[in-house]
Amino acid sequence: MIPAGKVAKYFFDKFPSIRPSTNGWYEFDWPFCGTNKGAIHFEAGRVKCWRGCYSGDVRHFVAEVERVTPNQAWKMLVGIDGEIFLESSQFKVSPKLKEEQAIPFPDFYHPLSNPTPLLGQRAIAYLEGRGFDVGELDEEGWGYCTDGRYYGRIIIPFFVQGKLRYFQGRTFLDNPLRYDNPKREDIGVGKEDVIYNEDALSLYDRVFILEGAFDAKCLGREATSTQGWSLSRWQRSKYLNSRAKEIVLVPDVGYYRKALETALTIAPVKPVRVLDLSVFSQWGKDVNEIGRDRVLSLIDSSELMDEMDVTLKLL
Repeated sequence: MIPAGKVAKYFFDKFPSIRPSTNGWYEFDWPFCGTNKGAIHFEAGRVKCWRGCYSGDVRHFVAEVERVTPNQAWKMLVGIDGEIFLESSQFKVSPKLKEEQAIPFPDFYHPLSNPTPLLGQRAIAYLEGRGFDVGELDEEGWGYCTDGRYYGRIIIPFFVQGKLRYFQGRTFLDNPLRYDNPKREDIGVGKEDVIYNEDALSLYDRVFILEGAFDAKCLGREATSTQGWSLSRWQRSKYLNSRAKEIVLVPDVGYYRKALETALTIAPVKPVRVLDLSVFSQWGKDVNEIGRDRVLSLIDSSELMDEMDVTLKLL
């Protein structure tokens, strides 16, 4: 991830009007739609327009401002000379987040930006082969391990407002165990206590639920994953109490009915869509194989459903 201190230096230099707001946000004069205000959350690395014309990550915002590519924006930010450090007391987070401590990355973790010979290069080749922008993944803390329990695994971080709360280890070698995830007794958190890209729940009016983080990352900034289709009580509460006005479930081919059953637990509170990827089964079984654009093309043709609609589909 881009150091928050470098992001702060960019914004304080670029926008002299910047000033503290509430809940960790800093307001500044928005450059894209007249005199309306924008806001930056340095810990979460998010930028938004109060009017609603934009909501996204720092890297893409800076790319728009500076008229460069996102990768060029990332290089510009990490290359900033000096940092501005803000007192953590200026960031008002919920009591629960104050109690939740960040966990460390696993032993032998390496960032993607400094690959070791052979194993690091193989990790990067694997991710590029799956269609990912390695620079973007590196910015978001993805890495790999060169030894220990997670040897030969991509480390997928789960951040909440800048704190590492969980991670997954996904093999890029020929290990028959595709995922090896930390246990609750190891770090105090289980997979049922986390959502990949949880910050999206407080940023977007529509969010996506997918089973895995790889597919969520492929789909985009509004996509989250729950590591399974049976939502825990905590996960369900997070979605029901989120800012999102609409929840879109995107199951792999063959899991449409299972996703409908999950949708039934959400639909009494928020309208849902469930995308049926079987129409693209010739391309693959999931978002990463089928492709983001094809999956998103299904949204407008998919029914927005309430509890009764979902119940009827399950009959």
